[in-house]
Amino acid sequence: MKQILATLLPKQITNRFPGQKIALYVFVPLTLMLIFRSCMHLIAPDGGAQSIATIPLDTYSDGAAANIIAIFS
Repeated sequence: MKQILATLLPKQITNRFPGQKIALYVFVPLTLMLIFRSCMHLIAPDGGAQSIATIPLDTYSDGAAANIIAIFS
């Protein structure tokens, strides 16, 4: 186990990224997109259930719709 971790992790951890620059250029927009998507589920009044996932909440009873919204939030 110790040998596997030594292979995966660097000997000294720094703030320097030794990889290719393209990885950073892909990482930043991807991360911002995922943060935006997560915030939409927090901000949307229906938790994104109807506005994003198009679940017809008005066809369910109030309790069932509230449970679906709670799951999405």
